[in-house]
Amino acid sequence: MDAEADGKPILDVAGVKTEATANDTVELATRPPLPDGAAEPSDETGDTDEPEWTSRLRLTFSSAQRDGGDLTFHGAATYLHDDGGYLLHSADFTVLVAEEQAEGRGGDGAGDGFRTFAAEEAEPLVTLTPDEPTQKFAVTIAGVPEEDDSMIAAGGPTGRYITYETPETLWGHEVAPPDDFIPGRLCYAEGDEWHDLELFEYGEVPCG
Repeated sequence: MDAEADGKPILDVAGVKTEATANDTVELATRPPLPDGAAEPSDETGDTDEPEWTSRLRLTFSSAQRDGGDLTFHGAATYLHDDGGYLLHSADFTVLVAEEQAEGRGGDGAGDGFRTFAAEEAEPLVTLTPDEPTQKFAVTIAGVPEEDDSMIAAGGPTGRYITYETPETLWGHEVAPPDDFIPGRLCYAEGDEWHDLELFEYGEVPCG
């Protein structure tokens, strides 16, 4: 990611939010620092004005196709800023599978009753720039257990997630949950097309 120009971050970032905005789309947004003397929004103080968020990256998925033990996610990435650039990497993506479906495989980094699966090959996928802001990408996640027909709900998804893992540092801002809200999850179902299940209101559980 091209985060600096003339030695300074190209964006002044005080907060990051990465969440589903449609049933096939995850967006990464940032907000600037508040003006001098302004208080952070707080339910406790009654100040609930939403900060001004601006989307910087959009990931729209089109399919999740299986080849043996691997699952390849296809989609398009769009950089939404007019300066710098953004590198999308295979290590940015993980699949979350419920422990009871994971067959004892996967990592345990996700918590919340999920096992994690990652790309076997760590490699750059695409570099986005203002001149080429939208590019197609494909990322292959290794070792994901196959879906069972009994897991598939009406509309397709099985309660499994593809997750965009927000980088630890963005434009000089150290990303630190829970102040930064970064679930970055979408429900998926294996197949040549994306599912059409309605997106839930809450980003941490985008569908059921």
